[in-house]
Amino acid sequence: MREFIDYLDQWRAAGQRHVLVRAVNVVGFGAGQYDNAQIVNERDERCGTILRGLVDDEIAAAVGPVLAEGVPRIFTVRAAMAEAEGAGLSCGGSAQLLVQPASDLPDELWDQIKAGRPVVLASMIRADGQPGAGAVVVRADGSTAGTLGSAALDASAAEAGSQLLTTDRRSRERIEINGGTLLLDKVVPRTRVLVVGAGELAEALTDLTRALGWSIEVVADDQAAIDAAEVLGPADSLVVTTHHPVIGPAVLWAALQSEAGYIGALGARGTQTSRAETLRELGASDEQIASIHGPIGLDLGGRNAAETALAICAEILAVRSGRVLPGLREGSGSINR
Repeated sequence: MREFIDYLDQWRAAGQRHVLVRAVNVVGFGAGQYDNAQIVNERDERCGTILRGLVDDEIAAAVGPVLAEGVPRIFTVRAAMAEAEGAGLSCGGSAQLLVQPASDLPDELWDQIKAGRPVVLASMIRADGQPGAGAVVVRADGSTAGTLGSAALDASAAEAGSQLLTTDRRSRERIEINGGTLLLDKVVPRTRVLVVGAGELAEALTDLTRALGWSIEVVADDQAAIDAAEVLGPADSLVVTTHHPVIGPAVLWAALQSEAGYIGALGARGTQTSRAETLRELGASDEQIASIHGPIGLDLGGRNAAETALAICAEILAVRSGRVLPGLREGSGSINR
């Protein structure tokens, strides 16, 4: 949802009413559809995709009443096999979509996503199958913003949301409470990769990250790179490809002071040792230095730029998913053997 921020800022400045659409139940269609979300304004301008655009007309029809009444609603969409396959989905199916007006959503949701921090968005589905008003955002530290209408529901959302963020790899939780269902969605900002340095590897990383649906920014090895590294968030990854003896360690040091979720650096083991010495001079602890993935990437045996980019992206994905897999830094000897 990070890509929504610019649109939301523009719509708010123009006074455009808008809604958030997300799936609350999906049967069929293929994998990965729960992660889809969309924002739509009163002019039918939108950002994001639900079911690869298959049900955009149905969403447009549902948005009008929600904006007019300011009341959230759930509606069901269905598609036959031929329709779904025509949109690039694996199979036909059905889905329940929740449409919530912006007034139901705490600003803290977008503030946390903009900062690259994961949050849980909690909504209440009543016994009649329709949503209640309001929503609660649970931050990584367990604190909350917003309300579901009662202190008991807010407390349940805070407890379950905190667990979902800190100890659970799942992205969704349903809790039966008060005759209804408390729906909690973990919103993890899209992975963003900051690459410091140019060349074939940066180009290969650009191609691969785009294929993965991540965002990427390639910057030169100068002061701008240090400035960018200082503000990295938990969903952000730093990949240092430059061997510049001053800028490289300075960028790594800046990233160590940030909330970056992944920090990695290209280079042979001798280069890593030299960087570590410079980082100690800058004030880095042994623990901080050990947190840097260098040599960067999983030990996949890659040799060319594309294969190295694959190893790097695979390691970033593993770290973000909480998986522990052998990386090149755990080995010894040449990294290109």
